[in-house]
Amino acid sequence: MTAARHVELGSVAERATDLAGDLARMPTVVMCGYGERAATVASLLERAGQQDSGIVVGGP
Repeated sequence: MTAARHVELGSVAERATDLAGDLARMPTVVMCGYGERAATVASLLERAGQQDSGIVVGGP
């Protein structure tokens, strides 16, 4: 995936607005090992304005 980014959960809250702005023009998929952290990230991005996001259930 050419636009893929690895962002640690701990830095998402402080970067959510910037990330949502950067990603606003494209669908966004988040994943983690089990889905719980991915759900947290998707929620943070949604609150920051990212409307088109999804979660890969079950992780990699």
